[in-house]
Amino acid sequence: MDALRLIRDHVVNGHISASTHDANEIHLREADVPLRRSAETNYRSKVGNKLLKVEQIWYFIKHHVQNPSMAHTAYMKAAIADGFATLSMLDRNDLIDYLTGKKATSERIDVTAVLVDDEAGIDAGKRAREDEDEDGVPRERVLRDRNSVLRAPKDMTSVLAFFKAPEEEMERLQEEKQQAEDLAKGVKNQRYRDVKEQVFWREHVGSDFDFMNLDTNASFLSGPNPGVANGIDVPSERRTAPAAQPSAPSGPSSVSARKPSAMPAKAPVKKKTSGIPGGIPIIIVPAGFNQKVVLNMFNAKEFLQNGKFTPWDVVQKSGAKKSSSVYISRTYKRDGSKIKYEVTEKAPHKRSEDWARVAACFVLGAKWQFKDWPFRGVEDGDLVETFSKIRGFHARFDGDPEIDVVKTWNVKTITVSRTQRHGDRAAFEFFWDELDKHLALRSSALKY
Repeated sequence: MDALRLIRDHVVNGHISASTHDANEIHLREADVPLRRSAETNYRSKVGNKLLKVEQIWYFIKHHVQNPSMAHTAYMKAAIADGFATLSMLDRNDLIDYLTGKKATSERIDVTAVLVDDEAGIDAGKRAREDEDEDGVPRERVLRDRNSVLRAPKDMTSVLAFFKAPEEEMERLQEEKQQAEDLAKGVKNQRYRDVKEQVFWREHVGSDFDFMNLDTNASFLSGPNPGVANGIDVPSERRTAPAAQPSAPSGPSSVSARKPSAMPAKAPVKKKTSGIPGGIPIIIVPAGFNQKVVLNMFNAKEFLQNGKFTPWDVVQKSGAKKSSSVYISRTYKRDGSKIKYEVTEKAPHKRSEDWARVAACFVLGAKWQFKDWPFRGVEDGDLVETFSKIRGFHARFDGDPEIDVVKTWNVKTITVSRTQRHGDRAAFEFFWDELDKHLALRSSALKY
């Protein structure tokens, strides 16, 4: 039974106000089939992507028709008082437009959803009469047509994940094998494993690097023989033969004989590496300051850490100082423990090892935002590899139009209100749930 369409027909025909309910069913009109309150419709909510129930949609639209100017918070209080499940502010405008006939369909309607009628909520006689015309001839019920199927949202995430998982597993095994071989050879320097070493040394040493025969994994003072240091022949006049050790020192001349011929080599200083697997995840936010920017360094910490959204210009006018990078402590779905994340408006240098820690980014909708990123295709505006390795998000206000180019990217849209704050928590939880799914799919070693 297409409960959503039945409710819509009653709203359009002006009959929804006359509908009634009891503890288990919704009665649109006496001659209609009663709808089970707890039955699911084929309308998917923007919060959690769950199918809304009959009682949520019916009570909401009836309340709106009777009180069109009343705030959403007033509707929620009334629904709770009457014992009805509520729906989110994020679904409000779209449902009103569809149920009142302002638009013919909605992208949130899932025509592939399997809806099972409850035997306790169906009168077979009424259903049979509904499916016959005046002459008693059965008539065809058109539930879906070609256009409605084409307009339906299509989520290919599970399909892509199915084919991508074996490929990522193979890459991981090859990387572990390479690391094991390097350790067996005594190679300890892993700083440039993502950049060709030859290119790095030519850029920093010069074009003569190819003729110097340098051993980039050796220490500065070591060499295969006394006449070679780091693969470079030392002139014979600079070589010093080891001094003979006297059997017994005697006289002042013995002092000079005891002097070492060279200072002992110092152990190489280990440099701190922040981009190794298991590091603190990085979240990149825009550095912009216009009215369409939802999150930047003024308000990102409060939203991502506590789920509380305040427009950035309000924070700025309050006298708050902006930093280019801050740390947040996440407790959401972490059993009381605090997990540290770094939030920054500055992307790492193109060759920086910190790219291994970048987990998410918020996009503005302009390709120039990624011009210095190290992923394949960014120079040509191709961001497929970028958003396969980094979870992309687009934060927008509910009154702003969607950006066409963002629709072609593999990013998730987070919609917030400029003035209403009751939907902020849902947007906050949606962000963290999507980021967790992305990192889990990539078997990330970051501390998230």
